[in-house]
Parts: sequence; C-alpha cells; structure tokens
Amino acid sequence: MPLNLANSLTACRVILTPAFVISVIYNRYKIALVIFILAGLTDCLDGLIARSMKQKTRFGSILDPLADKLLVVSSFLILSQPDSLLLYRIPSWLTIVIVMREIILVTGCAVIHMITGRLVINPSLAGKLTMLFHALTIFTVLLCNALQYDLQSLLTVLYIITCGITVISGLHYIYLGMQQTGEVSDQNTQG
Repeated sequence: MPLNLANSLTACRVILTPAFVISVIYNRYKIALVIFILAGLTDCLDGLIARSMKQKTRFGSILDPLADKLLVVSSFLILSQPDSLLLYRIPSWLTIVIVMREIILVTGCAVIHMITGRLVINPSLAGKLTMLFHALTIFTVLLCNALQYDLQSLLTVLYIITCGITVISGLHYIYLGMQQTGEVSDQNTQG
C-alpha cells in the first residue's frame, strides 16, 4: 500500500471522520467544526500535493473519493438526527437525496467495472460543485450550532441549491456511466 504524503493526508481524512461524528454526538460542535475544517484542508492538500509532487497513485485515486464520500455521508447522517440536541439540523429529505445519490453512484461504478473490466471516473464540474455545496452546507450547519447563529433563511436556500446540484450531478454521472458501458457494447458488437 503506497502511503506517500498525498495518500497519508487522505488517510487522515478517513481517521478524522469518526472523530467528527463523535464530536457531534457529544454536542461538541466547535470541536466538530474544527475537525471538519481540518478534513477539508486534507482534501485540498492531498490533491495539490499529488499533482505538484507527482504522487498520483491508483490507491490514492480510489481512496480519495471514498474518503470524501465517508465524510459527507457521515456528516449528513449525523447532522440530520432528529433526537440530537442540534439547534439547526439538515432536513431528512436532503440527507436521503444525498445518501441515495452516493449509493447509486457506487453501485453504478461496481456494475461498470464488472461489465467493462475497467472504470474511468473523471470528476465533472457538476461533481465538483456538488462537493462544494455539500461541504458548504455541512460547514454552515456546524457554524450555526457552534456559535448559535440564526441563519435559518440562508440554510433553507442552501438546502434547496444543494439538493438541486446533487440531483443534477448524479444524473450527469449516470449518463457518463451509460456512455462507458455503451462504448464497450458497441466495441463488442463490432468486434
């Protein structure tokens, strides 16, 4: 397992995720906010280091999106719990949309890999915007809880935008996946 600097930062994000969840469970929202910011920094740095120091690895290309999904899904699930002491919660409907998108995409990737024997995932603009809005939503909810800011109207708008971009990017990735399987089908019928 090649643990260069970039991959080590990604692994740190995986390790920070349970610490984040535990902080929220124990109502330590300021600590959770700091942990979330640190996890976000590892996400920015691992990609930058991998590109600039030529540390891109197959392991890193698999671990990085999995670390992102682990943090995002865990965050949305824990921040939408109705029985918690959170003053501001992510609505359940938004969490369901996000979790279902991730399940569909991961399942789709597995199916594409089984059909084609390969998997090429290039992050799209919609995918990057989705990650940005997921992070912004989590950050804003944490900030409101940690500092007891009342930004409910902003949160409502953020929830709607996050839902919309999540659905759009999910449909876009499904389309790209269908193109990949279609290319293999076309090659098999021509060959």
